Amino acid sequence: MSIYRYIIWILVCLFTTLKVSGQSTDVVERIYVSTDKGSYVAGEGIGCALYCFDVTGGKLRFSELSSVAYVELVSAEGVAQQEKVTLLEGRGGAVIKLSPDLPTGNYKLVAYTRQNRNEVGFVPYARDISIYNTLLASKIEGNVVLEAPSEETEGAVIRNTPFMEVVCDDTYGVTVKNLSSEKLFYNISVYRQDKLEQLQCETLENFGKYVSGSKGKSFVNGFVPDFEGEVFHFKSDAIGKNMLLSFPGENANVYISDVDENGDLYFYAGSIYGEKEGLLQVMPGYTDRSHKSELVSPFIGSFDFEYPPLYLNEEMEGDLVARGVGMQLGRRFGLDTLNVPMELRGDPFLEEPDKSYLLDDYTRFHTMHEVITEYVSNVRIRLMDKKRVFSVLFKDAVGNESYSRFTTLALLDGMPVFDHEDILAYDPMLVKQIRVYAHSYRLSDITYEGVICFDTYKGDIPSFPIDSISLMFTHKGSLYPEYISGERLSEGGKIPDYRHTLYWHPAAELDPRGAEKFVLIPPKNRGTFNIVIEGVTASGVPFQYKTNFEIL
Repeated sequence: MSIYRYIIWILVCLFTTLKVSGQSTDVVERIYVSTDKGSYVAGEGIGCALYCFDVTGGKLRFSELSSVAYVELVSAEGVAQQEKVTLLEGRGGAVIKLSPDLPTGNYKLVAYTRQNRNEVGFVPYARDISIYNTLLASKIEGNVVLEAPSEETEGAVIRNTPFMEVVCDDTYGVTVKNLSSEKLFYNISVYRQDKLEQLQCETLENFGKYVSGSKGKSFVNGFVPDFEGEVFHFKSDAIGKNMLLSFPGENANVYISDVDENGDLYFYAGSIYGEKEGLLQVMPGYTDRSHKSELVSPFIGSFDFEYPPLYLNEEMEGDLVARGVGMQLGRRFGLDTLNVPMELRGDPFLEEPDKSYLLDDYTRFHTMHEVITEYVSNVRIRLMDKKRVFSVLFKDAVGNESYSRFTTLALLDGMPVFDHEDILAYDPMLVKQIRVYAHSYRLSDITYEGVICFDTYKGDIPSFPIDSISLMFTHKGSLYPEYISGERLSEGGKIPDYRHTLYWHPAAELDPRGAEKFVLIPPKNRGTFNIVIEGVTASGVPFQYKTNFEIL
């Protein structure tokens, strides 16, 4: 890595030491969860906006500490789903895809950080939502009442903020205007009204009252905060040994750490998205590289909440049928694939390669030795301790070129391969691309002179032998951040469009006196649609805005 990147790495390690030693215990974090609506059909997706605040001083300001939030969907029967959401500057957004097998009932969405778990007596903030299963008769025992509610539950009154104005035109264009001199951070939802929403509406204003009781907390140092990315905690019997964690795939996610005297092994990773196959192994050089290791779950997994009853009555039948049909059509035609991706938190390990080689652009050879010799001009193969190893061509500050004399890191689909003979024995017909990085890179306390990445077509190290002493495990990383929009539907028009949520953005912003417009694609299920906005000003003042319009 460059000297700048090396300095950044040193600062990160120093920051890690400070966090582990208890210097973060003064930070009191609270997460508020906003959703695109209050009721769902099992099989739909929940649009979630997360606001992570540092409320140490009793005010709402975005936290700069945690970069991962842990979200659990729970009911009176226990935990239904567990997800992770990446936080960027205190905000996160994702769509949680609900299992179609969830029983009918009222649930809570609970969100917290690892820093929260250091608080003595911490109780997370939870948002109530209703879930109806239109395919199965299963219900949460004791939570569903088959009769009309005793009184109408309109939900909490939302007082429209003076900071914002929303204007709808005849072409279903929606313009959001910032009337204030402050920057606004908010989430916005456009969804169809129906009779399925019966819970009190949670607001950021209510959350502010909850936060006011967050002063004077005491802490214990049992959990390292996810300050740079996800923290992986293993229990292992490989005491004192250096171990390597990697996630084979498109991007290189490689981390090295050691097992302490208590059998605790921590990796301070970047952001890992989606479901990945992880590989944990003892670093080469030890006589005995066997180990027994187990990943420790970062989730709380057990809560003591009270759940309001969910009322079912005949008046809901039409809306339940409509929502059920819309859910099934959406899953059948993959409407969730039309969601729009948002910014990802980057992994700082590898940037742009110095050279890359698409092997299909060349005559294909039958051995990797021939490929390197014939095409890869800035890599050569030499003997070291009677084994063939790769050496990368470097250029120093004055322009002099020379090949690396020490260890070069070889990655196959992001997985380190320390014996380069294994790469040279690999079938080159499985490799799509070779990328070469002609710089020094540091992993933990090990410096490598250059990196060579071998990317296969499948990206999952096909046909490569993994030794039996390595731990392979499936890891569920953070949800990919995305927002819900029908903008891609206008390109085709052949998909049966019965969306209930027309638009959902979890992390919108407006500059002072600024405005932003988006155009809604009207669905086939016409009716009255709500526009609901909530957020905070740059100075930490919460606000809400609600209006509605007709699609005829």
